[in-house]
This record gives sequence, C-alpha cells and structure tokens, in this order.
Amino acid sequence: MRSKPMVIMSTSPGPYGAANVLKTAIDSASFFAADIRGSLSVPNFFDTFDSDNGQLTDSELAAELRKQLAKLA
Repeated sequence: MRSKPMVIMSTSPGPYGAANVLKTAIDSASFFAADIRGSLSVPNFFDTFDSDNGQLTDSELAAELRKQLAKLA
C-alpha cells in the first residue's frame, strides 16, 4: 500500500454510505504512506448497486466513480 495511488470507497445500506468510516480511512492513510487520489461514499447500497451486473445503478454515482478513478491516471 505504501505510495500506491488509490481511490478509496465506502458504502452502507443507509443514507450516509459509511461516510464516517471513509473519513477515518482517509485521515489515517498518511500513517501508511498511502497516496489517496480520490474517494467516494456510496449510500443506500442495495438501492444503488446491481450485484448481478456488478455496477452502480445510480447514474450520478457512476459518473462520480468514473471521475474519481480518472485521478489514478
């Protein structure tokens, strides 16, 4: 994990998408020399993710994921 560029994500079945967990992970990443390039919290997992197709069903979240992943390039 040291110095590797990454996008970090969190999710939960609730409306906040484990945002507090995501914040804690981002805040502690520097202790592990992680190179956090982006992040995304995905709320309401069961409503916004199609597990059969392995993709987000919410177009705004999907666009934000693509935006965050582009930061890895």
